[in-house]
Amino acid sequence: MYFLKRYWKSLLVAAVILYLSLWKQPSFRMPDISNADKWAHMLMYAGLAFMAHWDLHTAKIKDWKLYFFGIIVPIVYGGAIEILQEQFFKPRSGEWGDWLADGLGAVAGFIVFPYAWRLWEKFMDKHKNRTPHA
Repeated sequence: MYFLKRYWKSLLVAAVILYLSLWKQPSFRMPDISNADKWAHMLMYAGLAFMAHWDLHTAKIKDWKLYFFGIIVPIVYGGAIEILQEQFFKPRSGEWGDWLADGLGAVAGFIVFPYAWRLWEKFMDKHKNRTPHA
């Protein structure tokens, strides 16, 4: 139960990614953006790595564990989903390009986190002692 309580944000993002990756392909057409599918992969995995980093940071996890669970695990998770798509969820297909986009997104989310955390801390410090207006 402690694990769920501590890491629920990361687990929720991972569950949403799993659902979106394995459900029947949507009937709507992707926007006419070059490589829209790859951008979607990058954004999903940036979000996963960002949330993993957030959860690990608030749990005061540091050193190699931060990199392992914040970058390596999301990349391996993306690869596992690509394999599941290819093997068991036709007409979905596993693609190397999707996995590369997953990895790039995971690295980007991990790199962006410290900057976002500093902004979050500044925002919270600024609004911590405010009293509501009557």
